Amino acid sequence: MYDPEYSSKPKVKLFFDIETIPADEKFKDIAVELATQKEYSKKGPFRKSTAKLEYIFRQTAISGDFGSIFCIGYAINNGSVEIIKGAEAAILEKWWQVVNWDYVESLLNS
Repeated sequence: MYDPEYSSKPKVKLFFDIETIPADEKFKDIAVELATQKEYSKKGPFRKSTAKLEYIFRQTAISGDFGSIFCIGYAINNGSVEIIKGAEAAILEKWWQVVNWDYVESLLNS
């Protein structure tokens, strides 16, 4: 659907990278167990070596179930790179402020 106002708005390029970390150590055993069950259901039986279990644990970084956001780096247009870090909830709150069009527009007009 064509929006005539779209072509009149300034275009913004937003570059971003979200860095995640694996499950917290206190959840390591349960995260690995659940991830192992998922892998078993997809691929069938496999040998549970220490290296394989460590690999599965590291993969929880990209799991919405157990992974956590460590930081988000971003740049708007050709601006400097900004890093949002801290507690995950605070990172997400700040991130949604950044991608709010009113905020981006204020940066473009300043």
